[in-house]
Amino acid sequence: MGKKEYNDYKSLIKKNKTNIIKDKVVINTDMEVGTIIFCLENEYYGIEMIYVKEIIKERSVTRLPKSLPYVKGLINLRGTIIPIIDLKKMFNFPSSIDRKVLNMLLILNIDDVVIGVSVDKIIGVTFINIDEVEPPSPLLGFINEKYIDGVVG
Repeated sequence: MGKKEYNDYKSLIKKNKTNIIKDKVVINTDMEVGTIIFCLENEYYGIEMIYVKEIIKERSVTRLPKSLPYVKGLINLRGTIIPIIDLKKMFNFPSSIDRKVLNMLLILNIDDVVIGVSVDKIIGVTFINIDEVEPPSPLLGFINEKYIDGVVG
């Protein structure tokens, strides 16, 4: 059984070319990785289940003055203050103003740091064989280098 070392950030998956991000983890290449699939502007992404603490409906966010444009603000979740990141803004998706639909929040625990990410909807759970993960295109630039570890067709 071969092993593959992943040396960059956490997991993010995009279906139809599913993207994955991981932290410095050595993974047995015969292994399948449990992945939560979610939607951003009708494109499918995901994150490894080991980083997902919980999934909740979006709630009122306290805005932070002078924060980065993709930081929505903070929520209080059972006494824990959690920063919320808008992935669509972070990845420069065109802005959509359909606020009739409440987004979902993935509450993540990455290296003992708890953050929330806002996504359009949760699709479900799938298992991805590590052998099927291919390197992402270098044309993805900054996103490729920091957040995408691989692509699954």
